[in-house]
Amino acid sequence: MKVVFIQPNIPKYRVAFYNALSQVNGLVLKVYASKGKLGLLTSSESEQQWASVKGEYKTLLGVDWQQNIIGLSLEHVDVLILCGNPRNLPIIVLSIRARLKGVKCVWWGHFRSVSTKNWRARIRYLLYKIPNNICFYSDSELAIAKKRLRHLSLNLFSISNGIDVDEIARYREKYIGLIRTKRLIFVGRMIERSRLDLVINALADIDDHSLKLDIVGDGPKRSDFEKQVKKLDLCDSVTFHGAIVDEEQLSAIFNRASVFVSGDCVGLSLIHALAYGVPVIVNANRKTQGPEADVLLLADMALYHSGNSASIALQVKFLIDNIALRERFSMQALKTLEVHHNTRVMSKRCMEMIKKL
Repeated sequence: MKVVFIQPNIPKYRVAFYNALSQVNGLVLKVYASKGKLGLLTSSESEQQWASVKGEYKTLLGVDWQQNIIGLSLEHVDVLILCGNPRNLPIIVLSIRARLKGVKCVWWGHFRSVSTKNWRARIRYLLYKIPNNICFYSDSELAIAKKRLRHLSLNLFSISNGIDVDEIARYREKYIGLIRTKRLIFVGRMIERSRLDLVINALADIDDHSLKLDIVGDGPKRSDFEKQVKKLDLCDSVTFHGAIVDEEQLSAIFNRASVFVSGDCVGLSLIHALAYGVPVIVNANRKTQGPEADVLLLADMALYHSGNSASIALQVKFLIDNIALRERFSMQALKTLEVHHNTRVMSKRCMEMIKKL
């Protein structure tokens, strides 16, 4: 059986998933993608036997164009799994070609992204009829979609989007609350909707020089956040580590963290923290979160703030002071990530979906 994925990029966190699929007996895997624009996250995209980088990914006037995809040969392809982005015109054309040729086609992606407007969502739902097979990132998304889209008679699946927890387990140290007392961690892209500024302001509000914040990631807003840290006289309390993808390097930071804090929109970095057994504090507004935040519906392992620095500060102080609660959150996180939102589950769910098509 030949299974072909078409994705915008091949980020490093996705490699373990594709590797797992490539080792399935009787399955021939090919992943076509564009040249990565995520810096370190896509540094290994062309090193895999199953990978093929086809060109650039461009956006103009709200329309996406993925080079060298639209005319991709579908000969001997049994299943085609595409990034479910309705703004990507080559993806739509390829979906139509697949249906006409009798190739089983799946759109894989968010049920509704953070920035999706209602009218755009309705267009997306109608376009779902082209592939007719839709795979979402989380079980919660799947449950909502089954209710809202039941009139469309679609085949709906979820894949429990996650990361390679087995690699993390090799580096993870036991979470002991008495040792991990006053060190926060933020991991993510430094963009507007991450609201890292709220986390930095919360650190200033707490006014405890023994409390430290490690910031992992990069992005267009980094210089603004660095200026904010200087303005608030927090240079001795905040460390900017930049973008890191090497797990051993990341483990050194995660293994000393007491709490993971997110100002707003959070995705796989949340799952990364939970896989290390680090308790989390996130925005209570689910509408601004990525689908990966649905993992928090599975167990009691987080506190929630109301979207401002004062609320973040209160929750940080409360969780730092409650050692037993942090350790309970940590244990729940490790148990949950063993059976949900990891690459083992992803590859298993993907194969189950393929067999049902």
